[in-house]
Parts: sequence; C-alpha cells; structure tokens
Amino acid sequence: MKINKQMQNAQWKMFECDLINQEFEEQQSIIVPKFPKFKKPTFNKLQIVTNVSYRINVCSPSKLDDTVSISTKKSTTNSQGGSYNYIVNHYIQQIKDHINRSNRQELESQIIRNLISQKAQAIYMLDIKWAANYTQYLQNQQSNIPLQITNNNLFIDGDIRNTYRQNLKQDLDFVLMNRNTWQFLIAIYGGGPEINFNDYLGISNESQNNSREGSLQNIDISINNSQTFQKQKFTLPAIGLYNENNYCFMHAAIQSLLSIEQLTCWVTIEGKTKKQEDYKWVQSYYQIIDQIQNCKKGENIKIDMLKKLIKNQFAPNLQHDCQEFLCYLTEQLNKELKQNKYDQAITEILFQGQMMQQIQCHKCKQISTKFESFFELSLSMNNMKGLKQCLSQFFAKEVLEDDYMCNQCNGTTKAIKKYLIGTAPQFLIIHLKRFQEKKLHNQIEFQNNLDISEFCSVKAKYKLKSVIVHYGTQEKGHYVNFSLKGNQWYYFDDHRVQLAREQDVLRQQAYIIFFERLDDQLL
Repeated sequence: MKINKQMQNAQWKMFECDLINQEFEEQQSIIVPKFPKFKKPTFNKLQIVTNVSYRINVCSPSKLDDTVSISTKKSTTNSQGGSYNYIVNHYIQQIKDHINRSNRQELESQIIRNLISQKAQAIYMLDIKWAANYTQYLQNQQSNIPLQITNNNLFIDGDIRNTYRQNLKQDLDFVLMNRNTWQFLIAIYGGGPEINFNDYLGISNESQNNSREGSLQNIDISINNSQTFQKQKFTLPAIGLYNENNYCFMHAAIQSLLSIEQLTCWVTIEGKTKKQEDYKWVQSYYQIIDQIQNCKKGENIKIDMLKKLIKNQFAPNLQHDCQEFLCYLTEQLNKELKQNKYDQAITEILFQGQMMQQIQCHKCKQISTKFESFFELSLSMNNMKGLKQCLSQFFAKEVLEDDYMCNQCNGTTKAIKKYLIGTAPQFLIIHLKRFQEKKLHNQIEFQNNLDISEFCSVKAKYKLKSVIVHYGTQEKGHYVNFSLKGNQWYYFDDHRVQLAREQDVLRQQAYIIFFERLDDQLL
C-alpha cells in the first residue's frame, strides 16, 4: 500500500529494528472491511474426510491411505512428455540411504503413503499376495524385507508369455496403484512384470506383450540417471514489487511464495508450455517469475495479470487480509490444475499436510480417527508468549463431557479428543490470529528452527523461510515481508528491498510464518 513519508505513527514502529525507515501511512480515504475470524483448525474444504478406526489390518497397500495420514506428491512432465522423476528418485535415494537402518520401515511406510495418495489414475496391477506381505512389512508386523515383485502369478501357469488368468478380481487377485508408486516399488524390489490394467481389460495378446516389454525397458529410474534438483538454480534475485494502490497484502504474500525454490522450479517448467486461456493463474505467476528473472538490480516490477484476476475478490480501493489472499490464490491454483487434469496441484505438493483427529472413549478406550487435509495451522495467540506455547494449546487434549456417541459402547459417554499431524507438509505455514475483535499486538517469540515432532506421528523439524508482518491497527495498516533467499535474509516493503539479519527477523511481531522442512522430503 502507498506510503506517506511525511507522517509518522509511533504505534507502527518495528520491534527494535534498526534496519528500516519507520515512517509510513496508508491512504486515509479507504474503507476498511472487518478482518475475518478464523476457526481451529483451518482445513482444505476440497478434501474428502474419511472416518476410520485407529488400527485397521489391510491386505492392500492401496488402502493404506485409510489408516494413516497422507500428504500428496506429484511427478511433472516436460514439454516432450518425458517424466521428471525427481520426486520418485528422491524417495528411492532415501530408502537407499536407510537400507540398513532401524527406521527404514517407518520411512518407507510414510513414502508409500505419500505416493499412493496421489490422485493420478491407478492402473498398474500388483499381485495381491505380494501386496499383503508388503503391507505387513510396512505395518511392522514382520521384519523380513519383501522379495521381488511376483506379478507372474497373474498369468496362466505363471508364465508372462501366456495370456492373463481369466476372471481376475481387484482386491482378491491384484491391487491397483498409480505410476509413481509402481516405479518406486519396482526400483526398490525388482521383479515384475509391469501390467497395465487397460491392457488386461481388452488389448490383444500381442499388444500386451509389446506393451509389457516396452515398459520394462523403461523401468530403470536409478538415482544415477535422475535429474537433480538444485535449489540455487531456482533462487530468484530480490526484486521489489511496484505498488500504485493498496496491494501490500498481495506483495507480502507473493514474496513469501517467490522464496520457495521448488515452486519457482515447477512454474518455470510448466509456465513456458501452458496456454494462457487454460492456465491463467499459473501464467499469472509465471509472468512474475519471468519479469524478475529479466529485471536489473535495483529495479522493480509490476504485477498486472494477477491483479486483474483478483480484482473482483480484492478490490484495489480497499485494504485486505494477506492470509485471506494467500488462501484464495492457492485455492484458485488448485481448481485450475484439477480442472486441467493435473495429478496434483503444486500448492498441494508443497503446502498440504494431513491432520488426525483422535477421539478415545473414556469407558472402553476405543480410539476413532478422522483425517483432514490442511494448508496452514491457524493458531490462537491470546495471552501467549512463544510459538511453541501456541502450538501446545492448539494440540492440547480436550475433554468431551457426556456428548460423545461411542459405536462400541452404543451410548453417549465422556471422551478425550486430540489433534495430531499425521503427515507434516514440506512447507509449514503458521497463521497467528492477530485480528479478532481488535488487533493483538503482543510479541510471539519464534526461532530459526522449529521441531514439531511432539505434535506429529513422525519426526518433523523445520527451518525458518519467510515471515509476513502487519504494522498498524485493524482499521489502518501495512504489510511487509522478510524472506530467506539462499543464505541471505531480505526485507521487502513493496518496491523497497534491503538486506536483513536473522536477528532482525526474529524480533518481528509475525502474522504469517513459513517454515521449510529440514529433511527435504519433496526434492
């Protein structure tokens, strides 16, 4: 938003930061809408919620997503249609690195859940006996590492030169999985052959054999031949964003997204080849990246295409909530990519985690579990001093007094409800609810490193990536951004860009905080 350097408001001063000019004020003629109230937790409404019991014995890896929480991953394709297998290859390398370690089963179980959770079409057949044995291994019911995949059993006499056995039934003779899951399994365990369900449904024997042979020749996706993702190649220079109106809410959010190298990588690859009329939101983001890459040091760019796309939702003559814009932008990208038949939206790959809600009956001790996807954690900060305290309150157990219907007890009873992160996202977005009846100005302490393992079903450690700060009051304020690019922190105030120090960042009254997972599971 515009800055009037002739006026100064002491309430808007940065928290002991000697870095930035503190004099600015928004236009006084604008009408300020009320900031929305946020509920706990903030979930992605597009996701289906599944009610399942806490422990389910399944015989198929394709059903593992019903028993555990999932985050979603995706393989992209290049302009020639070839696969960018950096996600699958990274998972393969992780297993190779942990091949003889005690936590291999836990790691592999999480990987297979992530791969299976993709919404790509499941058309690759896997023998049910091998699948059942593998499921027992993942669930730690046996310690023996599975042998080679044995899809030969799906052919007459176990010979792939023969036709398929007749009347094969899904979940009795075989299970189905998507391409990435199959590639991961065949690379780790070998065996085969690859069987496409569409082949089984009606293509001639000759075509079947040719298809199998051709696929098997392309199975090798060893890490030595994989495309290596290098963050430094996709670290954008620190460029300011020109503000001719009240767009600081958008600029602060965009600068956080621009600091994420994986997002830059994906949009750079896809944005060059997609038609603007079909991918207007992807193209609007690619336009920003392209301008930055061609911008000279000290210059700034205008964001025109994205402003046109959001003008009906975020009128330029009003102030708006940065968090609300961030949610809106990711939702639009999701809708666009799903409509155009992407396996998974890049925003889901990077930001989506999954929450487990567990309710334990006080009488019979049965635990029921429900899973919901989330893109951010929206935390209360009333009377809080530190981020860990906010998280502890969010994940604290809650007693349900005589209003829980237990299926096993067949009646209402007391119960204990708690939340647990089943799959931690690659980038954890934390939204501190400063805007309620009035804006809260208390300082919430946070550090460069964040360990949320105590709130998760697996270990999850993060490092600080970006911070969005709001100065002023609920009626009149301004957004700025601190983001890490490479090893250097930068301060972004619309078109103004300055170097920053980590201690400057940690002193801020943060509104939205981005953390990047340290184990780098995605790439």
